[in-house]
Amino acid sequence: MTGLVFSIENIFSTDFDNGCLGQNEVNKFFIAPYQRGYKWASDTKNSPVPLLMQDLNDAFDAYKSNNKKGEYYLQYITVKKNDRGNYLEVIDGQQRLTTLSLLFSCLSLNKNCPNITLKKLSYAIRENVNNFLEQFIFNSEKLTELVNITWNKNGILIDGKEYNEQDIFYLFHAVKKINELLPKNEIPDFYKYVKENVNIIVNLVEPHITSEKVFRNLNSNKVELTNTDLIKGLLLTKTARNKEENIRFKELMEYRATMGRQWDEISSWIRGKEISSFYFSSAIEDAMHKLVELLAIKNNFKQDNNATDDNKYDLFNFFQSKIKKGEKSAKEFFIELKLLFAVLKEWFFDDEIYNLLGFLFFAKGTPFSRIEIIKYFELNRTDLKNELNKKVKEILPKNDTISNLAYGDDDDEIHRLLLSLSVFPSNTDSTRFDFFKFQNNWSLEHIFPQNPDELPDELGEKDIDLIMSLVENKKFEFTKFITEERTKKDVKTVYAGLKKKLKNSKCSLLPIEKEMIFYMIRTKELNSIGNMALLSSSDNSSNSNGMFDFKRQNIVKRVSEGSFVPKHTYDVFSKLLSKKMKPDLTVWTEEDIKAHSEWIIEKSSMINWLH
Repeated sequence: MTGLVFSIENIFSTDFDNGCLGQNEVNKFFIAPYQRGYKWASDTKNSPVPLLMQDLNDAFDAYKSNNKKGEYYLQYITVKKNDRGNYLEVIDGQQRLTTLSLLFSCLSLNKNCPNITLKKLSYAIRENVNNFLEQFIFNSEKLTELVNITWNKNGILIDGKEYNEQDIFYLFHAVKKINELLPKNEIPDFYKYVKENVNIIVNLVEPHITSEKVFRNLNSNKVELTNTDLIKGLLLTKTARNKEENIRFKELMEYRATMGRQWDEISSWIRGKEISSFYFSSAIEDAMHKLVELLAIKNNFKQDNNATDDNKYDLFNFFQSKIKKGEKSAKEFFIELKLLFAVLKEWFFDDEIYNLLGFLFFAKGTPFSRIEIIKYFELNRTDLKNELNKKVKEILPKNDTISNLAYGDDDDEIHRLLLSLSVFPSNTDSTRFDFFKFQNNWSLEHIFPQNPDELPDELGEKDIDLIMSLVENKKFEFTKFITEERTKKDVKTVYAGLKKKLKNSKCSLLPIEKEMIFYMIRTKELNSIGNMALLSSSDNSSNSNGMFDFKRQNIVKRVSEGSFVPKHTYDVFSKLLSKKMKPDLTVWTEEDIKAHSEWIIEKSSMINWLH
């Protein structure tokens, strides 16, 4: 077929250019013997027939309120052409097609709504069903009579004949329910809407495939066709059907097979865990959809992030519309898709481009959207790197502001700055950063703890020395610690005891004593860039309330167990960054905080890695 999606009008049309039947040179749909009969119930509001009518009525109301814009999709049908019988055999979808025939029969009771489904559907071996359809459903006079009678325990009696078959029971009640739920005052408009704006996706099975096997597979594992499935079919079908190619059937099938293999190669690569998380930050099952969406956006497709049943095929409709209008051929789209794949692959394996893109993708608070890479597809490598370097510079803190960055106020800027130190370690290194392990879940870690709860209960000599070096000589305000249970005298006693403890080589701390220590500490230093590092959330949590020596040993242990600790963080806890840092690996001092801060400022001014 030259089409994949058909309006209801064209589903039942024998027109050669636009009709589903016409394009296959047949005149009806056929329900084969292996199919069950018509079984769509109508007795409750959640039965299939009233549900379909409710969906159509809701879609019609939305269509009117949206200034007569929008399309509605029913679930796809699967058919196979039978040349000898001059029909399309319905493998999956007979309940929908039959219900639509009943709907248009009911609509045809209005003289302005001709029945477009008339004699377009027949059932094998069910002679009574076919006769009932012909005599009563497709006959307006008899249909009017039918909707006004009641099914009793013996069935229905019409023209002296009794009907009590199961299929007819469902057909009869479906007709009555459809007629009841029609928008009575708007039937001509509703008829036109359903005919022209309700669509069905048609899946055409190759003639050599056994219908029964397809039927069993579909009904044992029914999966709705996605935008990606449809676009693949659209591009392969339309490209292979290019008239100017003038190729024979065998060549056509080989051409399709080659394109199919190329599509699968692209899909296989883009669905790799590292690839999909890097470029699209999505699950692998969504990766090919994201790639096709990127192709569409490159061709001016407008994203709608609010997915609903009404717009779930917007992406497919975009490509189909462009091809149908002749704005771009399916072959051009497919070639562009392959070029897009080649560019993304080239970028991924170029370490410098990978690091620059990854930093822009994963750094916190960056305004850079993954969609922005569209504008870079036409650039050569040198120009691309220059443009990406400019973007990186734009989101990094300026050198003269680094010393003023404070945790709690400038967290995103600190995160970006610390990440850059690991992604771009020096002007000589060409290290490839592992963004797959990074996964954007790193948090800021205070090298010296930031609150009382993180202090250990037991302090050693070097812990005490560090605390004393950070304690600011200011007047102690006892009132800040007075509560209903705690008098000023109690607080003074605790404070005096703490001062004595901190003169010892080791001591244990009470919760209130920890609070007092943090009140006296210069918190500005603790929240400065010199006291910050990046760790994954799990590694950060594992550090618990340890002091520097505990954290250092824990980080080494986590690395040995497979945790991904960034280079800068590892070097900080190993004190490898600056000669000004104290060589003692068991303690983190005020001098270390200052030396670390100075090193970061100096490193950030060395922008040789940014061209």
